Formats: sequence, C-alpha cells, structure tokens
Amino acid sequence: MSREQYMTKEQRIEFWYGAAIVVLACVYIFCWFCTIYLATGREQQQSGSGLLVLEVNGDSRQYVALAHSLLTSHTFPATNHSPTPFVPETFRVPGYPLFVAIFSLFGKVFFVTTLVQIILAFCTAFLIRRLGCFFFSDTVGCVAAVLFLLDPTTLLLSLALLSDMLFVFLFIAGFYLLVSRLHKKPLLVTVSAGLIFSYAVCVRPVGLFALPIFFAPVFISKASLRHKIYSAIGILVIITAAVAPWMWRNYKEAGAFTFSSLPAYNIAKYNIPIFLATRGVTAEESRALVEKKSGVSPDRWRDVEASAALNKASRNILGHQLLSYVVFHIEGSVIASLSSSLNTFISTYNTIVPISIDTSPIKLSDLLISWKQSVFIFGHFWWRFVEGFMWAGAFACAGVAFWIHRRYLFSWAFVLIVVYILLLIGPVVDVRYRTPAVPFIFLMAVAGAGWLRKRLFD
Repeated sequence: MSREQYMTKEQRIEFWYGAAIVVLACVYIFCWFCTIYLATGREQQQSGSGLLVLEVNGDSRQYVALAHSLLTSHTFPATNHSPTPFVPETFRVPGYPLFVAIFSLFGKVFFVTTLVQIILAFCTAFLIRRLGCFFFSDTVGCVAAVLFLLDPTTLLLSLALLSDMLFVFLFIAGFYLLVSRLHKKPLLVTVSAGLIFSYAVCVRPVGLFALPIFFAPVFISKASLRHKIYSAIGILVIITAAVAPWMWRNYKEAGAFTFSSLPAYNIAKYNIPIFLATRGVTAEESRALVEKKSGVSPDRWRDVEASAALNKASRNILGHQLLSYVVFHIEGSVIASLSSSLNTFISTYNTIVPISIDTSPIKLSDLLISWKQSVFIFGHFWWRFVEGFMWAGAFACAGVAFWIHRRYLFSWAFVLIVVYILLLIGPVVDVRYRTPAVPFIFLMAVAGAGWLRKRLFD
C-alpha cells in the first residue's frame, strides 16, 4: 500500500498543500529569474537606458524615480514635470516609493524588491489559509491559498514594481489580526491593525476611500460590542493621524488640503472618456470637454491644486446623466469581476517579448454582428471565455456559500468587501485592482464548491 493510504484526511491535505506550495515557489522564483534575464537583455539593447525591472503601464518607472529622489535628495518631486523648478508630487503617496527605496539599498537594481514581493505573496497565501481555517475549514483555507498563488495576476504583481501586492498583504494581515486576536488583546491589536492599515493607505491612496473594508474585520471579531466600537474609533483615529501630515504637506506645497489628486484625475482622465465613448464621443473630444469645463490643461490634471476644478467639471458633465453613469459604472464593475487575469499577464509580457497571442479587447457588439462572427471570436479567444466562465462559476459557488452562512456576520462582511472593491474599480477595467477582493472570492467559492460536492456526490 502507498504511503498516502495510511494518511488521515488532515495529513493528506497537509501533504498536498505543502507539495503545491513548493512547486509554486519554484515557479515564482523561476519567473523572477526570467524577469532578470529579460530586463537585463533589454537594458543592453537600449544602451543602458532601460529599467532593470518588469514595467507595467509606466507606473514602475515613476515609482523608481520617486524612490531614487527619496534616497538621493530626500525630496518627492512630481514625475509629470521637469526637475526644475521643483514641483511636489501630489498624485502618488510615499508608502510604496519608500518601500522600494529601502530594498533598493541592497543593490543597484530593483529585483530585491520584487523578491520581497514574492515572499509577501506567499505570506498572504498563508494568511488566507488561516482565514479559511478560522471561518470554514483547513481544506477551504488550503485550496483558496493555492488558488490565490495560481492566479496569474498574483504572479504579475509579485514580479513588477507595483504597489498592489504590498497593499493586499497589509490588508489581509490587518484583517486576520483583528478577527483572530481583537477579543484577546483589544488595545494592542487595535494599535497594531491601525498602523498596518495606515501604511496600506500610504501605499495606495484608494485605501482612504475603502475604509469600510478596514472596519469590517472589527465587527466580525469575537470581541465585545464595546471593544468593537472602541477599536473602530481607534483605527479611524490612527489612520487620520497618519494621513494628516501628508495632507498638510500638500496644503503647504500646493495649496490643497487633500491626500492625493488620484480620484479627481481618474474620473477626468478615464471614467468620463470611457463613459462618453458609449455615446459616440471620442477620447480626445472628452478630454477637450473636461479641459474646457475645468480650465485646466491635461498636463496639470495630476496636480492636486487642479483637483477642485476637475471635480467641478466632472459633476457638470455627469450631473444631467448621473443615473446612466451609475448604471455604466456598475456594469464596469461586473466586467472587471469576470475579466481575464491570464490576458493581462500575457499583454504585460507582450510589451517585453512579443507573444503571438491576441490580447485585444472583446466588444459585445462584435458578438452580435452575426453568428459566423461570434463563432470566429469564440474560436480565437476561447481561453479568455473559459477563464470568464471559471470566474462566473467561482462567484456562483461564492453565492452558495453566502446563502449557507447567511446567518453569520462574517458572510455578509465578505460580500461587502468584494462588492465594495469591485465598485471602486468601475469602468476602469483592470484585473489588478480586483486583487484585494480575490482572497475573499476564493474562500467563499471553495466553501460553496465543497458544499455542492458533498450534496451531489456523497
């Protein structure tokens, strides 16, 4: 008889989980070495002008520039302006550039940072497993953790200089700390979680608009109601104290007491053009309209002093068609929930090494032209449709788990977190923004799938 036949169910789970983690660790490290090889080759081709790290949408280069400024001149200059005269950066926040700067001290290149991000990805998987054990079972936790590491977006975010992986780790770490320890050491856990969430907000400014997901673990913990209320207030005070100095800095440097220009910029730069495109308005015409309404040229949209004018212009443009935009925004969130992680991974690497795989977007209108056109598109992009159906199946299984555990507060909290994060994405359909919700999607999906398997086959 094989060794596996002598194992208990728990031992088999532990064995296969350990084997999967080892294999995935080898895959991640192999891909890490591949990024070193590809980026080094590109650096040589570009006569030393390239960036020794995997780039995504230009964000990586801007993070490197800010990290370099922190190390050399101890300043935080705007990346969309010339170095002289000095203009403060008010679009990005200092959390992730500081993270990059610290680990760049270990070498002239930035692969130490991405190696640390790989470690953070596996630490996040470990925490996902612990959450699964806490709310469901060890099996659910193990499978959800492995699925998280199998997600191509997790691999991409680990290998690129992007703030997402650090943010996800901080969020999950704070979440687990609160649900598992708040009832034992309320003061210590509140302060620790508040500091973790504060740094998460300083890593990605969108975290400031996601405060409900930071408070969710407080109210599903085993602490008393009094301790829950005190903890929520304490976390809010700590986060406020953490972001206030940066807001004051922006006020002194740029005259606007706000944390970041990101919300105003995203709506003007992306949301409005994408929305108006459905009404036959080109992107150039949309941005010209925003410029006319705001009186601010596009090259200054990332400056925080322009945020008030951009917000007023956005309200003016969307005000008379607000209901249509809300519906459009929700539709974008649904599309983001089903979008292909593999397609994003391939299209990113396609910018470095040409891959003979079409990653162009699929429009619903293309499927409605004729049945022959639909067959061609399904045949050409079958792998993207398969992944879309897999995500749809995951959400369906998550819905089953929610219904089974609907009497428990944690089930509602998981749904709130997923829905809230997806709504923050809106029409800017980028799967990397879905990543903070993925652990909760997988936990619920695996729990629901396990229940269905028992009902159907046992």
